Amino acid sequence: MEKVFFDNPVEKMWSFWPTYIIEPFYKKSFTDFSAFGELVKNILHKRPWIRKISIQSVDLITGKVVIFDETVSDSEREKAVLSSTSIPSIF
Repeated sequence: MEKVFFDNPVEKMWSFWPTYIIEPFYKKSFTDFSAFGELVKNILHKRPWIRKISIQSVDLITGKVVIFDETVSDSEREKAVLSSTSIPSIF
């Protein structure tokens, strides 16, 4: 992981949208983090779970518990990792 960190500086992982005042109102975030999403996808794609792990979360809309374990698809796992790295705009 240290190599991944040093090979990919923060400046390459995200950037502000071109019109950063207007775009957050119709996009899902204040910044464009598509490069970071591609990095996570490349690192995790087709990589098997080495340990049995189960992570529980609550869906904000339905209120139901969502379980992430070794049975989730690669795309769901990538989304879970990206979600866990986000910083909410309202704490």
